[in-house]
Amino acid sequence: MLLREHSASVPKASEGLLRSIPDSVLPRLLRAETDADATLRLSLRRKIKEWIEGDEPGGAETLPRRQQLLLAIRATQAAPQYAGSRHDWALALAIAPNVDVSRIRPGGGNIVTIYSGLRSIEQLRQIASLWPEIMELSRHALTLSPDLRQAIEAWCFPGRHVRSGLDAERGSFSLHAAEGMLRDIQTLSACGRVCRLWIRQTARHAGLSVPVKIDRRFQRIFESRDTSRDWRTHQRRREKLLSAVAIELLKLGPDEALRELAAMETAGGCPVGC
Repeated sequence: MLLREHSASVPKASEGLLRSIPDSVLPRLLRAETDADATLRLSLRRKIKEWIEGDEPGGAETLPRRQQLLLAIRATQAAPQYAGSRHDWALALAIAPNVDVSRIRPGGGNIVTIYSGLRSIEQLRQIASLWPEIMELSRHALTLSPDLRQAIEAWCFPGRHVRSGLDAERGSFSLHAAEGMLRDIQTLSACGRVCRLWIRQTARHAGLSVPVKIDRRFQRIFESRDTSRDWRTHQRRREKLLSAVAIELLKLGPDEALRELAAMETAGGCPVGC
């Protein structure tokens, strides 16, 4: 009742409310984030991220809070007026395997402590168990957002989050979980030509075995630079590939070739989910 009467003040008091009544306030904050301007939206996302980490970043407190966040997302999407809203940034917070947050201790002046790293194997196992829920909440997405893509890449490249060497247990588990994620994403309606090409390139760079059906013509036009070759060799290879694509398009006839070019141009300019 009190939250309903003072709903406009909830975002301003979000830090304290998240500590005291997170289950009640999280859906309201997600709805407020959807309707907010850019400045307030960033502020709310930051506060929820800080709450997710708890008082001690990297601690086990984050695990039940991630589950609470997923429940709040489900409740928000169940509301008719927010049925089409996307909260991929929140899904990314729930599934991210790494710590990435900063803190200013009370009385610490201007000293900022930065926390970063890969979580413990116990936490990784529990976080990975949330993936089916992430998939379910993404089932009707139209695109795969950069936020969610970045969280998945954190599983694919766990060594990026470890300073002094990655132990075999965490490395093996992270890559196994990453393979499953990249396989599952292909079942989403949001995973179009760009998404599948991203999966192929990510799996290749991470050394993962993930079969993926891609549009070869689209790949030849939009594939990333092969950094294992010098730029001259890469440029000659690109010229040959594009010449072959041009010949293929000419064989289609002018009308069909223009339609295919337009479709590839549209997909190539979309986010990864297109």
